[in-house]
Amino acid sequence: MTDFSTNLWIIIIIIFIVIFIMCIYFKLSKNYIFKNYEEITKIKNIETEKINNINSKITVYTLGTHMKRSLYNNLSSLKQNNYNYKLLALGEKWGGWRWRIEQYIKCLEDHILNIGQDNVVVFIDGYDAFSCKDEKGYMKIF
Repeated sequence: MTDFSTNLWIIIIIIFIVIFIMCIYFKLSKNYIFKNYEEITKIKNIETEKINNINSKITVYTLGTHMKRSLYNNLSSLKQNNYNYKLLALGEKWGGWRWRIEQYIKCLEDHILNIGQDNVVVFIDGYDAFSCKDEKGYMKIF
């Protein structure tokens, strides 16, 4: 019985070592690095501000302190649906919920000074929201 237990442990250890080596190989392989590099490059190249559509009645502000795939998707959906939008606080340290509201208030003051009071201002979370409809669809809902 002891030989069987010893052999079983040796087999388990060998399987573990093989899986470990495979994980290291795939992590360091060119395909993994290339996919990762491609995704990072795509995320870095997203426009964080697009406020050039003077006919737009809606301006969307979103807050995100660091770029993640979900924030990239949010900005990409706003761009695709042709919204005026701006990302707030990128690269800053998260300061809590009160800090977030202060960022929104400061942004609203700047918006009124620079753009005016004639359009709708929308604040959305950067990480768990994205645009499904264009401006006409948004105005129809709200």
